[in-house]
Amino acid sequence: MKSLLSLIKKVQRSKAPDEALQTLLVLILLCFISQSLLDNFEHLAQIALSLLLLGMFISGTVLIATTRFKLFLAACSAASVVIARGVTYYTSSETLRILDIIANGFFIYLLITAVSGRVIGQTKVNKFTIQGSIVIYLLAVLFWGQIYAFIEVVAPSSFQFTTQPKDFGELHRVLTYFSFTMITSSGFGNILPVSATAQVFSVLQACFGILYPAILIGRLVSLELMSLDSPDKG
Repeated sequence: MKSLLSLIKKVQRSKAPDEALQTLLVLILLCFISQSLLDNFEHLAQIALSLLLLGMFISGTVLIATTRFKLFLAACSAASVVIARGVTYYTSSETLRILDIIANGFFIYLLITAVSGRVIGQTKVNKFTIQGSIVIYLLAVLFWGQIYAFIEVVAPSSFQFTTQPKDFGELHRVLTYFSFTMITSSGFGNILPVSATAQVFSVLQACFGILYPAILIGRLVSLELMSLDSPDKG
């Protein structure tokens, strides 16, 4: 454990965090794209998503594991997702589905906090700030998608679908799509939150989707103005 943590710290002192963030951004985008393009190829989609998920875990761990405890949390949640996702592919255990959702959501939460801390700590607008802000936004989509999946698994019929998802994987994809429509305030009405819990979290996500870009733009503008007013620019 010590040797692994020291290796990660050496990597973090280099340019690897920047590269890990860029890799994470690409993998998240590929994850969204593959879910739609490979929708008619179930087994191929499952393999592609598994590989992308593994890549997200590796690049995400580099960003998260600044301490031994965070490394432990990242490793446990990542391992739980991989095991639960593999088992639920062959079984329909509701307990494993819930474990999959919780572990996945927790890892995404760790990623959001890790990237947010690095972005907030920046004193000027640079590539890391821009990429980090985009990654946080996309991770928020995935995080809320996990919340919606948890609600639907624990309390079925919390959402009304025009076409009922036929399995757990499709439920994930559909609710991730719903998360995208909510955060961008472009809901098309083909998925409706029916239960009170689903409606509350939908409203919260819509509020986040409105406030985050406004706060982000304000933050970036203030950083740029501070950079222009600094003595080095004089």
